[in-house]
Amino acid sequence: MKLLTSHLLKFVWADRPTRQRGTVIIAIPLTCLFVAVIAIAWVRDRAIQTRTALDKSKQILQQTDRLLKTAVDAETGIRGYGLTRRKEFLEPYLKAKANLPELLQKLRVKVQANPTQLQGFQKLKKATEQEIIFLEKTLNNFESLGVVTRQSQKVTEVLIEGKFQMDTLRQDVAEFVAHQEEFQTSLERQIRKWIDITNTVQLGALFVGLFGGGASWYLFDRLDRELTKREVSLQESKTRIQAVVDNAADGILTLDDRGNINSFNLAAERIFNMTVGEAVGQNFRRLIAKPLGEDCQENSLEYFLINSNAKLNVCQQEILGLRKDGVTFPMELAVSEMRLASERLFIGICRDITERKNAEGTLRKRAEELANTTRILSHTAGILRKRNQELDQFAYVVSHDLKAPLRAIANLSSWIEEDLTESMTEDTQHQMNLLRGRVHRMEALIDALLQYSRVGRIQTALETVDVGILLAEIIDSIAPPETFTVKVEPEMPTLVTERVLLQQVFSNLISNAVKHHNSKSGTVNISVNDKHEFYEFVVADDGPGIAPQYHDKVFVIFQTLEARDKVENTGIGLSLVKKIVENQGGTIQVESSEGEGATFRFTWSKQPIQQNRE
Repeated sequence: MKLLTSHLLKFVWADRPTRQRGTVIIAIPLTCLFVAVIAIAWVRDRAIQTRTALDKSKQILQQTDRLLKTAVDAETGIRGYGLTRRKEFLEPYLKAKANLPELLQKLRVKVQANPTQLQGFQKLKKATEQEIIFLEKTLNNFESLGVVTRQSQKVTEVLIEGKFQMDTLRQDVAEFVAHQEEFQTSLERQIRKWIDITNTVQLGALFVGLFGGGASWYLFDRLDRELTKREVSLQESKTRIQAVVDNAADGILTLDDRGNINSFNLAAERIFNMTVGEAVGQNFRRLIAKPLGEDCQENSLEYFLINSNAKLNVCQQEILGLRKDGVTFPMELAVSEMRLASERLFIGICRDITERKNAEGTLRKRAEELANTTRILSHTAGILRKRNQELDQFAYVVSHDLKAPLRAIANLSSWIEEDLTESMTEDTQHQMNLLRGRVHRMEALIDALLQYSRVGRIQTALETVDVGILLAEIIDSIAPPETFTVKVEPEMPTLVTERVLLQQVFSNLISNAVKHHNSKSGTVNISVNDKHEFYEFVVADDGPGIAPQYHDKVFVIFQTLEARDKVENTGIGLSLVKKIVENQGGTIQVESSEGEGATFRFTWSKQPIQQNRE
């Protein structure tokens, strides 16, 4: 909630322009005064309306009293005439008959705005009209009776009936007056209430005025402090900017619309070898060895100094500067325009680029040398590609030419054996077997040498390899004896790599573990560890092991730990594995002691190694 209030206050007040906030400060007391005046005027108007209604109620009571008196006078006149038969008694009746309609009309006008009063008036009007009709009827009765004695039974009956009719009128008038007096009492209470409300509103208006004045003073004080703070901050910023300008490595100067120098910082003094006093007032053209317009044309400072209506955003170029002693130097100049309310200024930033030009010359020489070196390397690469092609052709020819006589020797030995079957001794048979074994070993050696020479030069296609499936295929192709157990850890990874190379590595390690085991039964365990950017694969067996002094020897080409006649081995398998693994950016090592089995650990990159191979 506090954060929301802070953001709201910032939006409503702190982020507003000073003019708007000044308007708010003035508007607050004026608004409070306006609201107070409206409230007081409204309460006063209601009080006046209530007072007017009260005065009108009093007039209605007076009018009703006059109506009743007129009716009573009329009834009294008729009664006197009935008793005396004297015409002068009829005068009040005649006046009442003439005045009562007018009195009723005036009373109707006064009560027509109030439905309750109007309803009572209708009843009163009806009773009054009935009374006038009765009095007129009574007068006619008296006229028809002629001169009778005062104690006449007929006169008495008429007078008694007139009294009852008059009592009915008085009762209706009394009810109307009672309702009107009750309404008048209510109006008097309302007047007292509005007087109290008026006093309260006046007091509230006083407090609102004080609050508005206080709020205005508070906001004015805040605005004054903020403006003071801004002024101090502006002064500090000006001082800071001046310090930055004075300590800048580049020369900074300002020019008027005619190109005359207004300010000159310390760096500019060093660049042009002149003081501020010598520079200020001078035209900027005196610091340039060559007019700007000749090189930059419409983008030059010269052009904008001549054409005052042109708009300059940034003019940046390399020119020759001119020092006080007449020495020229390469200079980089950037000029931008700043339009103020009353004047047009230019800001120039200049830099001595002598060292950069010298460095660029040196770099150009180095670039030329590098280009020559590149050409030489390109030529050398072409030669290497040609040599590699020749080597591949040579390897193919050697393989073909060497394998042909080897196959011929093997065939000849078989033919000789067939021809000498009857006379061949056991020793001769053994020698013939050794001969064919040497031939097969030579063929295997030639194939292994070809594979070794191609590693790193021939790139195979990348494939998505499920290592678990790959190992199953390798184990199936090796077909270890049934007494051997090859265990593969579950959840082997899947990666994108050169399938053939990874297959060669696993095939060599697993076949070596089976081939060199010193028992007819054994176990080979294959596991994996995640090493961030690499997978570490582990192939461990429980065979005879390798003594520590031979750990490095096993990876050397043509090196074997057992006699080739004992175990058929070219001595290239592990050297081929090492070359493949290192070519993929990994490492391989062996952990073993004699009689404790051997563990080979090699790392394989999770991402394919992209190499240019020819």
